[in-house]
Amino acid sequence: FCSKKIISNLKKEKLNEATEIAEFAISKIKDGTLSKDFFEKLNLSETKENIALLNNSLVYKLSESNAEITEDNLETFEKYWNLDSNNCIVSYNYLNLLLKFNYLQGEQQKIQKLNKLVANCYDLSEDQKNQMNLTYQFAQLKYLDTLPENEIQKRECISQIKNLISKNADNSIETNTTSAKIFNNNGEYELAASILETYLNKIELTENAVFTYITSCAQLERKLYSRNFELAMAKAAELNSSRFCELFGTPYLSFQLLENPFIKKLYLTKNCDPTNTLLKNEISENNKE
Repeated sequence: FCSKKIISNLKKEKLNEATEIAEFAISKIKDGTLSKDFFEKLNLSETKENIALLNNSLVYKLSESNAEITEDNLETFEKYWNLDSNNCIVSYNYLNLLLKFNYLQGEQQKIQKLNKLVANCYDLSEDQKNQMNLTYQFAQLKYLDTLPENEIQKRECISQIKNLISKNADNSIETNTTSAKIFNNNGEYELAASILETYLNKIELTENAVFTYITSCAQLERKLYSRNFELAMAKAAELNSSRFCELFGTPYLSFQLLENPFIKKLYLTKNCDPTNTLLKNEISENNKE
């Protein structure tokens, strides 16, 4: 029934109706009513009129199978985009894959064009647009790091990232960790710490996030004596004890932090320095000063 209705609507050039039925078909594939090869059996020709259906079927196939996205998929989305370069959703998917495979250097003009199209796409939510723009700014910054005399452009990118982060409080922890690393690398330690602090008591706190937060605090003396810093150190010791132990000493954290009984207990519990050699050397250096 679904396949006949889709084909019938396509023949009558009722593209919206065909797309709606295809979305209904996806729900039926998910509940097992329709077979997983439903879209393959439609044998849709690769034409501009069929782009929405082709796009939706490929996105569904990739998401449902948890398949690793490959450069073959990139080529497919490029083909779809060439058929309908004004289609926002196809542009969104194609831009995502270009950035995923680090094509910024070779495809910079195309990526800028795509990003502009996505930014003006009425079919996407503001959150989707912001997330896409963040991904673009991350990739742009990575590219700029390979170029000489890039400070002005880098500052513009960082300003854009700040603006996008402030617009969306629901960014993923991965996105906020990437942003915090960028801010750390550019001396924005207070901002980096502030966007990760909210995760310290949450179950989704990741190793990368907590160590990035500690890196920020290492440059902010007042943070080193806060309850949040203690929480972060405890989580770091739990998630990766060897990496936690490597935090102490130049160029990271001073051994003077071990004057804090809570942190000293973590340090000793994780057996960071069984012979106390590092600690003795640090005390000796401090006495010389």
